[in-house]
Amino acid sequence: MSDFVIEARGLSKTYQDGQIKVEVLNEVDLAVKPGELVAVIGASGSGKSTLLHLLGGLDKYTAGEVRIVGEEWRTQSEVKRCQLRNEKVGFVYQLHHLLPEFNVLENVCMPLLIAGVEPIVAQEKARAILEKVGLSHRMEHRVGELSGGERQRTAIARALVRQPACVLADEPTGNLDQHTAEKVYDLFVELNRAYQTSLVMVTHDMRLAERLEKVYQIVDKKLIRER
Repeated sequence: MSDFVIEARGLSKTYQDGQIKVEVLNEVDLAVKPGELVAVIGASGSGKSTLLHLLGGLDKYTAGEVRIVGEEWRTQSEVKRCQLRNEKVGFVYQLHHLLPEFNVLENVCMPLLIAGVEPIVAQEKARAILEKVGLSHRMEHRVGELSGGERQRTAIARALVRQPACVLADEPTGNLDQHTAEKVYDLFVELNRAYQTSLVMVTHDMRLAERLEKVYQIVDKKLIRER
């Protein structure tokens, strides 16, 4: 068993745009231990979101390797990659990506139902996590009836309902005012302690980044440890 939840070694990504090759990341190394809180900062277009997609197995890397709980993404079948993502990784984005045709409870149940969990058990687990994020009174409401902060808390609940090894968060507070952003961040930390789920958060908000245990910056396609 690996000592790391996520481990990237020599990770590189180059996109082909016609005859032009665009290098985004070059030989990036990153190792995240269970329960660690990690921030990744960098200028717009520096490759922060690309890094998260590679770590989460959503995109293919050009060179190097990425392991999630010891399993290397590249060597897995598509079925196995989907299974690993659903079991071991939670995703939270700046845009919540909730399904508007379903209510809060149904949205949070989705990862469990996809994994084949019985609906009644899925609902029990979803209700429990929604209570933790303070949304027990909003379970029957549709996405369009929620505030921005409530939508993001629902997205966090969905990401954590299977108690994954790691949550990858891409500017999760980017669309929120500072007060709401602080509350969402505090929620991340509280749930991290409750579930020992690691967090890798891409953010432009230095005040939030500085509150995490480790801070990395992407500079000239390289990942540099800041703190």
